[in-house]
Amino acid sequence: MFWGANKVAHRYAAQLQLCCPQSPVSYSIARTTHAHMIASGFKPRGHILNRLIDVYCKSSNFSYAHQLFDQIPKPDIVARTTLITAYSAIGNLTLARKIFNETPLSMRDTVCYNAMITGYSRNNDGHASIRLFFEMRQGGFRPDDFTYTTVLSGAAQIVDVEKQCQQLHCAVVKSGTGYATSVWNALLSVYVRCASSPLVSSSSS
Repeated sequence: MFWGANKVAHRYAAQLQLCCPQSPVSYSIARTTHAHMIASGFKPRGHILNRLIDVYCKSSNFSYAHQLFDQIPKPDIVARTTLITAYSAIGNLTLARKIFNETPLSMRDTVCYNAMITGYSRNNDGHASIRLFFEMRQGGFRPDDFTYTTVLSGAAQIVDVEKQCQQLHCAVVKSGTGYATSVWNALLSVYVRCASSPLVSSSSS
């Protein structure tokens, strides 16, 4: 019975792998596959459930995605981050932050924080992205190059950007990221905006 169930799970997983964001039939494949699971009594778990949620989100069918999410007794970090990313992408930061806040601190990771910080930055809330960035660091999570690039993008939207940028610059230096090109460019663009940095002068000389 175990091997039979395992085989069925692999079959469903293979069908869902056919779905891609660019394909107009992705939603149809996901719905058909999901309907077959329900009819056959198969209960999706783990990566299959996460894949269904991901496809529904990328097909803009958030109600189905959230229904599935709500049926999971203990959603893992992948499912949570998928919904945070999806809701942030459509500007629903209230729902995105709700899911983020409900994610136990012990479960959070850098990718989860990046999803929420990106949501704030892309929706023109630079102050919130910076606040969450510093909360992330205080919580003991290590920002990566993507984190710095994104939070600096958020900082560029702030009128009184200079103080925030100096704090972020200090965080970048202390992190020892080695100044990835994306981080360097983001930092430089913010300093150009406030037009007050030795960094700008030295880089142009």
